[in-house]
This record gives sequence, C-alpha cells and structure tokens, in this order.
Amino acid sequence: MADGWTDQCRRTFINFLVYCPKGTVFLKFVDASDAFKTAALLHKFFREVVLFIGVENVVHIFTNNAANYVAVGKLLEQEFRTLFWSPCAAHCPKLMLQDIGKLDEKECAAIIQLIEPFIHVLRIVDSDDRPTMGYLYDAINKAKQEMLRRFQRRRKRIEPYLRILDDRWDN
Repeated sequence: MADGWTDQCRRTFINFLVYCPKGTVFLKFVDASDAFKTAALLHKFFREVVLFIGVENVVHIFTNNAANYVAVGKLLEQEFRTLFWSPCAAHCPKLMLQDIGKLDEKECAAIIQLIEPFIHVLRIVDSDDRPTMGYLYDAINKAKQEMLRRFQRRRKRIEPYLRILDDRWDN
C-alpha cells in the first residue's frame, strides 16, 4: 500500500506499507517532492519496492487514484503480470463529496438527506475491520438507490449530485 502526504513545508512523501496475514507493516518512506508529479519517477519507487519484497510476494498494490498513480499502476501491471493495482477505496468517495461541496446549494435539509446515505459509504471504506474494496461497489449502488428513493418525486433536484457520483465513479 502506498500513502502519499505533504508536510507543512510542501514536501511530498510516500509511505510504503505491506499488508500480510499477520497485519500491516511499515516498509519505508521516500521523499517524492521532485517526483510525485511524474509517473516515470513514481514508477521507479514502486518498482524498487516490488523487487525488494519479491515479485512472487506482491499480489496487489493500492494507491490513491490521481492520474499519476493510475499511470504507475498500469505500468506495474504491464511489467509484472501477476500483480494487480487498485485505487484506495476511500479516495473516490471523498472526491465525490468534495465535488458535491462545490455545488451552489442553499437548502441545508435537502443536502443532509442526499448526503446521508453516502456517509455510510465512507464509514465502510474507512473501516479497519476488513478489506473494503469488495464492499465499495455495492455500497455506492445502495447509496444512489437510497438517494433516488428519497427524492423520487423530485428527481431533477438530485441530478447534479448523481452526475458527480457517476462522473467520479466512471473516471
């Protein structure tokens, strides 16, 4: 798993963690301040980790779903045919909520009714109890169905919200 973050001095770091049946272990971190924008340099960091752990021991890589990380995931899947890449399950719903927050909306009660089913999705993906990627698809669909049910007589009212969910999910 890769967890990127930026400190107060605007330096970008990536933590590399390994999940195995005995738990999650911190492997290393790298200062990616100069590299985080280019897939080629990010690929170099991820490739080094895969080779260090051993290709035969790496099954799946999780990152956020920014374009540069998506490119790295695809490069790794091409190079190491037994490896799979996925975006972090929580990143996509968080981006959806960020986009919804940008909508020009005055009616607070309606927003709460619309967003409440989606908060359940975040609770699932932020859970430490179990891997959540498999539950994400179902949770997103249930949240959308609940939003539609709550606003079945005012479907036009929720179309901008549904469009955001669909655009983020599809892209």
